[in-house]
Amino acid sequence: MIPFPKLFDHYIQMQKLQAVGGLRKELTPEICVYMYIMHYEPEYNHLEAIALAAKVKRQVKQYNQIPF
Repeated sequence: MIPFPKLFDHYIQMQKLQAVGGLRKELTPEICVYMYIMHYEPEYNHLEAIALAAKVKRQVKQYNQIPF
């Protein structure tokens, strides 16, 4: 199992990449996290991977709302 902080960091990196136009139009950070999970854990259940990617998206959204 991939640690959650690693997925969190990957999502943030993909957001930054998308912001500068480095991702293809059909890709989103959430899809990239899903593909990251499936690449490193190919036997992982696809539906659970989608749910985990959505959970990462929600956590990053909450993190971004914290005023620093």
